[in-house]
Formats: sequence, C-alpha cells, structure tokens
Amino acid sequence: MNQMETERLMSMLSIYERRGREIGRQEGRNLGLIEVAKRMLEKGMKKEEVLELTGLSEEMLNELVRDYSLR
Repeated sequence: MNQMETERLMSMLSIYERRGREIGRQEGRNLGLIEVAKRMLEKGMKKEEVLELTGLSEEMLNELVRDYSLR
C-alpha cells in the first residue's frame, strides 16, 4: 500500500469514526427521551402532550406504551 492509499484509508476511517459517534449520541438522546416520555405517561400526561414535548414519533410512543403497558 502506497502513501496515497494509506492516507485515503485513514481519511475514510476518520469519517466512519465520526459517523459512529454521531449515531451513538443520537441513540443516547433517544433513550433519554424515551425514559422521560415513560415518566410523563406514568404521571398521567396525555399522549399528545408527551409527543409535543419530547418530539418522539407517534409510532415510537405507541411502542413504548405497548412495551411497558402504559396508558
């Protein structure tokens, strides 16, 4: 492998590493929002309010309700 190929490979690895970090951060934010939504529902908040305040999709919220047997 020559110098140019090595540099190209290192650049690609750097891009993949950054993308992996971005995905990990997004997954962490989603898990946090899910936990907050779960607590909101447990406190008796309406699904519409939880959707508005968390920004979760209706599908995601319905899955949460189903998985945790919430309202």
